[in-house]
Amino acid sequence: MLTERQFKILFGSMLVIVVLWVVLGPLYFFYLRFDGKRMYERVKDHKQIYVHETYSGAINPVMYVTRDSDTSALIKFYSIEELGAGGGIINFPIRMLPYNAVCYLINDTALNNGSKVVEVVRFNTASKTRDYTRGLVYKGTVHLKPPSDSLLKKDSLIKAQHPNIW
Repeated sequence: MLTERQFKILFGSMLVIVVLWVVLGPLYFFYLRFDGKRMYERVKDHKQIYVHETYSGAINPVMYVTRDSDTSALIKFYSIEELGAGGGIINFPIRMLPYNAVCYLINDTALNNGSKVVEVVRFNTASKTRDYTRGLVYKGTVHLKPPSDSLLKKDSLIKAQHPNIW
């Protein structure tokens, strides 16, 4: 059984939690709703790019990282893949960007600097709120033009031959 003092503390704590939820919940919702639109307005005039890799012969989506601390592992993985050695170790959370979607560079000068990664953003165009994915990709996977039809055709042939893999 609760004493009167314990009951008041419990009731007060619950009241604070409910008030915070009622006040902060809508603020968080509106932040998410307008954050994507603000980001789109910020980068819509930036350079449009496509990200994909063909190190194994077929077209593949690109892995990206969201934390600066994971960039060295991403660079190491793609440096091994780029040489054709295969078997690179993935020491970062696996997140993928599709190869047929337009991405925007956060910094247009990033392609010309000495860095091996660039920061990109991809928008979910089906969403009215402009949901977006933002991350760092290996510079060797960035292309100014969409994947060629021959690469896409090769990909669809591979998928047709091995339907159980996908």
